[in-house]
Amino acid sequence: MAYCKFHSSSTVPAFALILLVLLGGGGGGGGGGGPAAAEAASAHLHFYMHDVLTGSAPTAVQVLNGPRGHFGDTIVIDDMLTATDSPSSSAVGRAKGQYVWASVGNPELLVTMEVVLTAGPCVVDDLTYKFINKKAKKEHILDARLSHDWAWHFSVFSELQLRASDGIEKFVWKLHRHSPQLSLIKGLYLEGCKWFNKNHYLKDICNSILLLRYLSLRGTNVTRLPREINNLCELEILDIRETQMVASDTRDVLLLKRKRLLAGTSSDDDTCSNTVQIPSRIQKMVDMEVLSNVMASPRGTELKGIKYLCRLRKLGVIIQDKDYHHEKLLTVISDLKDTIQSLSITIILTTTKTEGTAPYPGKLSSLRPNVEDRLLRRSKHLESLSIKGETHRVDDLLSFFTQNATRLAKVTLNRTQLSQERLNKFADLAKLRCVRLRHKAYTSPKLTFNKDKFQHLRCLLIDDLQMTDTIDFEDGATPELEKMALSSTSIKYLSGIGGLPKLKELDLKGNEFLLLLLKDDKAATHTDDQLCTATTNSLLAFRKEEFKHLELLLIDAQLNTNSIFEDGAALELRKIILLSLENIRSLHGTSNLPRLSELELKGDNNNILHSLLEQTNVNRLAKVTLHGTKLKKGDLQVLAKKPNMHCLVLMDESYEDENSQLSFNKEEFPRLKLLIVNCSAIESISFTDGAAPKLEEITWTFNRMDSLSGIENLPKLKRLVFIGDYIPYQVRDDIKSHPMPIVFTRRVMPQKQDDEDHDDTRSSFLSCFSNNCVGRC
Repeated sequence: MAYCKFHSSSTVPAFALILLVLLGGGGGGGGGGGPAAAEAASAHLHFYMHDVLTGSAPTAVQVLNGPRGHFGDTIVIDDMLTATDSPSSSAVGRAKGQYVWASVGNPELLVTMEVVLTAGPCVVDDLTYKFINKKAKKEHILDARLSHDWAWHFSVFSELQLRASDGIEKFVWKLHRHSPQLSLIKGLYLEGCKWFNKNHYLKDICNSILLLRYLSLRGTNVTRLPREINNLCELEILDIRETQMVASDTRDVLLLKRKRLLAGTSSDDDTCSNTVQIPSRIQKMVDMEVLSNVMASPRGTELKGIKYLCRLRKLGVIIQDKDYHHEKLLTVISDLKDTIQSLSITIILTTTKTEGTAPYPGKLSSLRPNVEDRLLRRSKHLESLSIKGETHRVDDLLSFFTQNATRLAKVTLNRTQLSQERLNKFADLAKLRCVRLRHKAYTSPKLTFNKDKFQHLRCLLIDDLQMTDTIDFEDGATPELEKMALSSTSIKYLSGIGGLPKLKELDLKGNEFLLLLLKDDKAATHTDDQLCTATTNSLLAFRKEEFKHLELLLIDAQLNTNSIFEDGAALELRKIILLSLENIRSLHGTSNLPRLSELELKGDNNNILHSLLEQTNVNRLAKVTLHGTKLKKGDLQVLAKKPNMHCLVLMDESYEDENSQLSFNKEEFPRLKLLIVNCSAIESISFTDGAAPKLEEITWTFNRMDSLSGIENLPKLKRLVFIGDYIPYQVRDDIKSHPMPIVFTRRVMPQKQDDEDHDDTRSSFLSCFSNNCVGRC
């Protein structure tokens, strides 16, 4: 498995990253492209290559056998690249090439391959952008003449010339002017554009850019899909997520090379909005790999066509709670048992009783005998399962998908109204790593994780669960659980959670009734009077020798909350996030946390803020992020004295000063390296001699900048990032005269559109490639 990592902050399309891989190591020539430049502009790619040698669809085939042993064996590959180590995670491209066993003794491989990234635009920092641009221009690969305001928008031999004032709407409006170059545009990325009320724009694209392979209309105000969409005979990916597309407009779409149809919404919306209908001729699109959030027609005839999509990996489908809908869908899934890896089923209740009710509630007994025989062929490759809907068939559906599901790793349930018994039906799956229970997924008052159940579970997410008030972990339950998140639930008591041996992250967000963290033997010590007073006050007590491996704690308190860390509790806790500081009534014992090094605080409660900062181990605190804390000028003194403070982040309303100035004085912040300011109340920043002597980078987002004085007193300063409109000339001159070479980046703050017709040219862009063209609004 290949592994590399990519860090970034300015966007370039995936093709440009390939250039970095191909050209980045070859810098020896002039023009600043040597090793020093390559090192300064280094970037890291992070993806996983899946080498499938066996099975019905191998991606690596041996074409030559060596004379003895494996020496000389040659294997040709066309492997999928994904974002994580799971084959069902989002695909980012392909790796094509070969590898040869090149050693007589040790198993050493000589790998030659081409990495083709197809997942859309990526983000790199400015140094990397300049390096890619310089290298590409030197090698005559890219035409890099577009203005900087179009940023990461390259054109491969397209001869497109776009000025800084040219918005993406203007480009689409005048497509005819670029007709000689349009055949070179392979992808168009229009996410967020709000000018599709002019209906002819999308028609013009479909009639002009005929060789498009990738078209993203995500988040746009497009509502109709024109029939001219079928002109895009090369189109592989159509992204219409988060749009108000008329559902029936996709029925007549026929794109034979399409691999992905992405619809619906990526949020946790509990409705079935933004869905579209399954194309009526779906059986002809045999290259389809991802079919997301598509709805079956009332008769469900097109469901049968899905069984011909032998490459389908991910299916998200919406059906009605009718016998023949269930029958057709389950038959299709059985036929695709060797390919389906991710499955999402949403079931809509029918209004007609005879159509929605099976003869024997809770059973799929009305299925025809020949269908029942086919359903014995259960999927063994399913890794992710999501079921949403109130249906009496939930028992059978869970049994069907979880029985012998040796690879099932993630289960998401919504409105399934499970009981404790039903939940335990899939508790023994060997590969199950993540369970998410959403609205009405579970209906019993108490949720118990029994001993020896969910032995491999690592992530438990519970949100909007309103019919359960207690969660109890028995001794020996969920021994591998690393993350637990409660969000907007009615949970009042968490019992046994402190004894989970591997719990690393605990998120408690928006739980209006959460009262107590209890250990079983402590539950009896709370009197009725104490529990009555807890209806308005929450007690989060972290007891001695509990939460032994907890590293991250997030609390978004909805009640008046008292938190206590006893000596010997949460000894590995490194980061605390408090999102509703005004609801925190007391916070004791943070000085007992020997590894606490990072705080993120939101809310106006100076008493708790000062108490927390003064308690916290002085030598450990390295990063503080503040939101809405409304600190005054003198309040920063507490932070300024922290000897190990490396990073300070001031977000909006975190700081107030009558002169709108943030001052750093002598001997303050002795180890600060990174300062991030995104607070509209700060219009001036100053540094006196001896302040923040190790500061290396300042990122400042502002509505108005009056001054940045004293940067000559920062001997280690290397980089400045300004996000805003006007930068005073004095600041520019100070940057130029600084004794150290400073990398200076200026970005214009995105402007909010007042209406749909407004053309925000500053945030528009277009990127054009021989293999990829990406545009964005």
